[in-house]
Amino acid sequence: MIVYHYTSEKAYNQIMRTREFYPSFFSTALDAAYGEGWYFTDLPPSSSDKELYQLWGQPVPERVKRYLMFDIDESLLQNTRTHVYRLPLETIEGRILKLNLRYTLQRRIVIRFIEGGER
Repeated sequence: MIVYHYTSEKAYNQIMRTREFYPSFFSTALDAAYGEGWYFTDLPPSSSDKELYQLWGQPVPERVKRYLMFDIDESLLQNTRTHVYRLPLETIEGRILKLNLRYTLQRRIVIRFIEGGER
């Protein structure tokens, strides 16, 4: 399933520089409303700002400037609400999603970073 993580320019630059994507934790972000882990949406970058703001429930222009695109096996994602998916923290050993790795399960790629971009 193709999913996207939207973020600020500053966070995007750090993720792309380090090639490490950290999860949302209860203690560090209000974004972990459905549990710790990585949050994604199926709304593509061509979506309107208004549609993307619904992910946060309020306008957050700085949070929709950049995106990360992944192909993640749907069986690993929890659909927490309309257009919002969570990859649980315990899915990734080491708790850091490394963009330069392809994660496999029984020789099948289940998590793969595709690209990052600007909207």
